[in-house]
Amino acid sequence: MARGSPILLSLALFPGCGGAGHSGPAAAYTTAPPADAVPLPFGKTALIGGLRLSFTKVAGDSRCPVDVNCVWAGDAEIELVADPPCYPGCDAPSKLLRLHTGLEPRSGEFMGFRIQLAGLSPSPKSGKPIPPADYVAWLRVEKQP
Repeated sequence: MARGSPILLSLALFPGCGGAGHSGPAAAYTTAPPADAVPLPFGKTALIGGLRLSFTKVAGDSRCPVDVNCVWAGDAEIELVADPPCYPGCDAPSKLLRLHTGLEPRSGEFMGFRIQLAGLSPSPKSGKPIPPADYVAWLRVEKQP
């Protein structure tokens, strides 16, 4: 029993570094899109919640690959262009939003709407870069009171 104790102790001291079946930080990584979010593929524009939103850029993606046990989940940053509900044909300017998956800001405001990046797919895999055209931003758009 004394021989097993150091291993158990080391797992207790470093909860983020456990093996198979461990429910530490790795459990936070998911490949499932949020059920209450709307998908917006890279390079596309959609009318979501009354705004025209365009997914224009993946500025960076340092998220932990799903096949690796990481201490930190990482972060991805995307750029969205928000146009007013009257676009085209109104004088209101567009707004560039830079939103993150793991850092702030995860959401932005535009013309009384809150736009949140709820997720980004696909999830990275080690050694396999994601082509920009394969990205899908999962967004929540809510009218603010």
